[in-house]
Amino acid sequence: MKKMISELLDVLEKEFDKSEFETKCFFSPISVAVMGDPCGEIGGVGLYIPLSRGNYLLLRKNNQGLIRIHNIDNAETIEYRLGGADCKYDSDSKFYNTLIYEMQIRKIDVKGFDIVYYSDADENLKHSEYLSLKMGVAFALNRAFNDSLKINTLIKIVGKALGYKPEDRNSFAELFTIAKSQKDTALFFNSSTLNYVPLKLYNENLNVYVLYKDISLSEKITKAKLELRNCLKILQEEHNIDRLGLLSGEDLPVASAFCKDKMQWQKLQYVVGENDRTIDAVKHLARADYKKVKELFHESYTAFTENTSIDQTSFTSIYDDLYSNDEVMGVKHFYNDKSFGLIVISRKDLGEDIGTLLSDTDITLSSYMIGGGIHEKLEVK
Repeated sequence: MKKMISELLDVLEKEFDKSEFETKCFFSPISVAVMGDPCGEIGGVGLYIPLSRGNYLLLRKNNQGLIRIHNIDNAETIEYRLGGADCKYDSDSKFYNTLIYEMQIRKIDVKGFDIVYYSDADENLKHSEYLSLKMGVAFALNRAFNDSLKINTLIKIVGKALGYKPEDRNSFAELFTIAKSQKDTALFFNSSTLNYVPLKLYNENLNVYVLYKDISLSEKITKAKLELRNCLKILQEEHNIDRLGLLSGEDLPVASAFCKDKMQWQKLQYVVGENDRTIDAVKHLARADYKKVKELFHESYTAFTENTSIDQTSFTSIYDDLYSNDEVMGVKHFYNDKSFGLIVISRKDLGEDIGTLLSDTDITLSSYMIGGGIHEKLEVK
């Protein structure tokens, strides 16, 4: 760790002018949903965990009124002038100018700053890595220039700077997980109310594995979301239901009277069932009843399998082997726009065993540990 921070410091000194200002170091984790509603805009609950990888940032003020950010991964530096006209043409520039403006009107006197950062996240969690960086920059600026804004305010500001709308609720869940989690803590998030509950994981040093294949799912995910939005629209017109995430299994008989389309009804049952399973899993997780949690993960896996047209045959035998392992706390589907696979939570290191299962396949393995939330790291000289 100290060696890596020292290398970041060397790059900072090389890329930017020497400065009398203090250099600060921060770590902002990536996160992943392990259970819950995948379509945040229709409401629902989810269980999210921070991971041990993410973005490492060094930040130092400058006197030039410049925003200068250097990415070690691709050796590129972007530079904006604070409040510069380019903010209306460049999305990153617009984000940083909006972020700083929102902080300034809250009496955080942000001026110029230099950042050098490095990410050790894998390609399959690129979106979380992006959110991790933006949240990390906001956290670092607050610490460097005043340290008076609360985390919830920073999350709100970052969401606004990213241009999020109320329906972008899954991304808010990730921002909350990145910013609010503590070490070895999961976050139970309700996307209908934007309320969250931290959940201590009593078994420390849990291992997290993501097994995935590169496959474009954007069309299928968009279609599934459209079906759910149409179902929600019908329920909003015919019944006083604001978000599907507010439904429980007890509400399904009422909903069935208005949801006539077979496909929509099937998707609605899945979402409501996943909400109930997630709430149930959180209750058992709080009691450290890992046997029941594992059963609920299995129910979630089965329900997803029955409600999707994604070809999963290459993962079936791998799932069976992992589910039968006593050290595994849960196995569930993992997917985003560009990849599909499994996410595995284990009490011990199973990297070698999983690697053997994946031999002679085109499935990629990423290994993580349960992490903690965003924080300032050791002092930089």
